Amino acid sequence: MSQVSVKILQQDYVLSCPDGQEAALLEAVVKANQAMQPLCELAKVRTREQAAVLAAVNFAFQNQALQKHIQQQLLQPQPAPICTAPTAAEQARLNALVERLDRVLAPAPTI
Repeated sequence: MSQVSVKILQQDYVLSCPDGQEAALLEAVVKANQAMQPLCELAKVRTREQAAVLAAVNFAFQNQALQKHIQQQLLQPQPAPICTAPTAAEQARLNALVERLDRVLAPAPTI
């Protein structure tokens, strides 16, 4: 586990994350700060804790909406791939391949 020092709303924190995930954690901290900063500037939100709770609820709501969207996308029938007829050259190659396979797989003559 890695330890990462960050600043959220002008307060220092040391956070743990899996090795190699430091950049993702720092990106998440930036998003959290961006979500919480406007909330702290509103007169109704007086504490960091209130801003954190509101930001967490907003993130959870967005996550829920995203999951629902992904589920809907996965449940929608996908169009069948478009198959085109082989060109004359491709058909000739296919015919030659079939003939070669027929020769190789043909039963051996009996004596």
